[in-house]
Amino acid sequence: MTPVEILAFIFAVLVLVKVLLVMFNPQLRIRIAENLLQQSTLLMFIYTLGAALAGYYLLMDLTFVQIAAVMLFTTLLIGMASIPFGKELIHLVRQVMKNRVEYLQKSYFTLILWMCIAIYILYSLFK
Repeated sequence: MTPVEILAFIFAVLVLVKVLLVMFNPQLRIRIAENLLQQSTLLMFIYTLGAALAGYYLLMDLTFVQIAAVMLFTTLLIGMASIPFGKELIHLVRQVMKNRVEYLQKSYFTLILWMCIAIYILYSLFK
């Protein structure tokens, strides 16, 4: 298997585990999430490392613009899954945004990362 195929395999297994947990033992899924989120700094490091490794291997076979197109596809799927929970999500966003400074302090890394990705994509398209 190529590195990209290995990434796809990992993704498929994680999706199936998540769906099976949602269907057959949602409380276990919640407990796992709660336990993981207790170690938010470690979790952020693991996610950052995972994204960096996945990005490295993806960039061996794909351009950044192709990856961006896949990110749009994924965002649309996540949005589709979120629509039925719109009222709850709006309430959550309002709660989080009550303290904008705290939100920015907690989110600065990802906000800067997303801005860099967007700028690099635009640069790649129009250079």
